[in-house]
Amino acid sequence: MALKLKEIFDERGFSVFFEKLSVNRLHVVSMNPGAKRGDHVHDETEIICVLGGRGLAEITLETLRNREQFVVEEDYKVVEVPGGVRHTVKNKGDRVFYLVCFTI
Repeated sequence: MALKLKEIFDERGFSVFFEKLSVNRLHVVSMNPGAKRGDHVHDETEIICVLGGRGLAEITLETLRNREQFVVEEDYKVVEVPGGVRHTVKNKGDRVFYLVCFTI
């Protein structure tokens, strides 16, 4: 499923709108420098939104054939993790960042 995002950037900052999305479960977490979360699998698709982690967050998605990494280089990053894919998030920086995660 490709996410439909509406992004607005102005002098106040940014807003991201997830259009017509039904959310099953939502959680917000903080990640201290050096912290690692995940290394697990969900049955559902999970959306991971990294906030405040410019250049600091590393998200690894692993299947039997592939290993894919994302490094956050913007003010935020949205990564869609398909159901059944092992995933891990690491804070490789020196400040706290936040995740907003939900399953669809």
